[in-house]
Amino acid sequence: MEMNLPGKSVMYLFCKSLELSPLNKEEYLSLSSVEFCPEWFSTSEMTEIIGADPRKVIDIYETNSFIKGVFLKMSRFNHSCIPNAEYFWNEETGFEDVRAIRSIEKGEEITFSYDGVTCKDRDERRTHMKNNFQFHCMCEACEITEEEAEKDQEICNRYKALEVELKNIEGREEVNILKEMYKLAKTMKTLRMKTIIEDILEIGFDSACQGFLNAREIVLKQKFMQDVNSFTNAGVILSKRLFGESNVWAKNWVKRKKKPIQYFLRYENTKLVLSQETSR
Repeated sequence: MEMNLPGKSVMYLFCKSLELSPLNKEEYLSLSSVEFCPEWFSTSEMTEIIGADPRKVIDIYETNSFIKGVFLKMSRFNHSCIPNAEYFWNEETGFEDVRAIRSIEKGEEITFSYDGVTCKDRDERRTHMKNNFQFHCMCEACEITEEEAEKDQEICNRYKALEVELKNIEGREEVNILKEMYKLAKTMKTLRMKTIIEDILEIGFDSACQGFLNAREIVLKQKFMQDVNSFTNAGVILSKRLFGESNVWAKNWVKRKKKPIQYFLRYENTKLVLSQETSR
């Protein structure tokens, strides 16, 4: 079920959608939710029209919606700051995909991260979960000693500082910062794999390729090419693990690895053409 419009539109779809059978409505209403809507939002007339308390309909939507809407099965997965699965929208199939990102033992619960898009230390993650989902996170990454929490905060602060530095530099320094960010991300284990691919590896690949093209000294070109290979190797491994070998994103990383500079130049030319067409 997909309901990606807020307020009255959500209630309208809940009431009128042909895809939402009585059984699906019942399953939707059984989802847990955080209270967002004030009491005055609900009226007996509205309740009669949609066949449910409108506050509950909206609260469930606000609590459980993904970018593409509410998915009745996926919304039941519990949170972990270091989950064993991730989800993403598959443009090729038009479905939200769920994939394991590490081995899952028989009987082990499958978990998602309800955040993981930005870097947060233990206390920040717990505050986020409390404010947005009303629970105190007790996952493996959060149930740690104060000494471990201080180390977690130190690593996270360093990562955030590098993000700030990244906005004002380019060339060799940019590549080095992205390499350090990747190492920190692997240490933290709380950033989504998709975030690591998009925010570190893709940018690192582009920067290293551009550095290779700009470099005049052979030694510097070799260093940049080593970085190109490092980013592409990591990109191939993570994209296959997350998206699957047959997915176009994973295939594109394989293409990067085979002919990195040619891929980069073709990609940059495509962006240039699109930019010129947009500016007309």
